[in-house]
Amino acid sequence: MKLYDVSVVIGRFQVFHNSHLDLIMCASNFAHKVIIIVGSVNQQRCEENPFSFKERKSVIEESLKEVEISNYEIFGVEDTISDYKLWIKNVKSIVQENSLSTDKICLVGSRKDEKTSDYLNKFPDWDLEDFYQKSKLNASDIRKLYFKDFDLNYLVGVVPKFTLRFLENFRETSSYKDLQKEINYNVHMMTSELFQKINRADSITDEELEIGLIFFRALKENLEVLGVEYKIVTFHIRRYEEMLLAFKLARK
Repeated sequence: MKLYDVSVVIGRFQVFHNSHLDLIMCASNFAHKVIIIVGSVNQQRCEENPFSFKERKSVIEESLKEVEISNYEIFGVEDTISDYKLWIKNVKSIVQENSLSTDKICLVGSRKDEKTSDYLNKFPDWDLEDFYQKSKLNASDIRKLYFKDFDLNYLVGVVPKFTLRFLENFRETSSYKDLQKEINYNVHMMTSELFQKINRADSITDEELEIGLIFFRALKENLEVLGVEYKIVTFHIRRYEEMLLAFKLARK
């Protein structure tokens, strides 16, 4: 027996992976109907949002068909960065327009971390059902690997087969190549500009030096996914660290 009339799932699904699929399957077990709300629609392609609403919707539909789930509807919601209350209102409107006033509703989600799970607390009128995520899959990590010349066979068992097929086909498009160039360029420019600022500065405080060093150490941890730009970024980091050391020695 189902506990709810409607369950709600909210996500960007950039990239739609197995934990996303498990989440929707869980929501389907809770309710007679699942309302899937896909965020960040109508945005220009970028590193954080490389795939369109239409593309993500198609992948979700094909993946759910594979596991024989049909009690769902998919809707898109635009980001309202400057007005979080408006975003909440828009999500509520979608659910209200596609359910009855007497329906018992729950929101299903995973408290993965405070930043990405804050939205779960914004709908007090609905019951909240926690989804336990068996694996710590992270869509942002998959995206980073994807935009490197990464062997997609390693994603078998990580994403549904229809996601994998979509990723393979998308790699052949001009959109993929443009995004890959943009990502590498952004990282290169970010490190170059910081280096130039330090190089031009007449006086730099110890605190500024330490902040710079912390930044580059954090950046180092993610360099493996940057492909061809890896050597360029490493070069800037090495020079920057040498400057930090020189400044500190000069002040002793």
